Amino acid sequence: MVLSACNTGREKLTGDGVLGLFRTLISAEIPSILVLLRSVPDAATVELMAELYRQL
Repeated sequence: MVLSACNTGREKLTGDGVLGLFRTLISAEIPSILVLLRSVPDAATVELMAELYRQL
């Protein structure tokens, strides 16, 4: 699973926030999760996602 948004991995770790989301994804047997820890400009995000999927 890819969360393509800025700072998706920087939220405070709570049961309702990122941890809750990760628990749900793990329960759904999602094998990998990619989150971003920094702000990324929109144009760079488009390039990053396109290259990620090209490489997959």
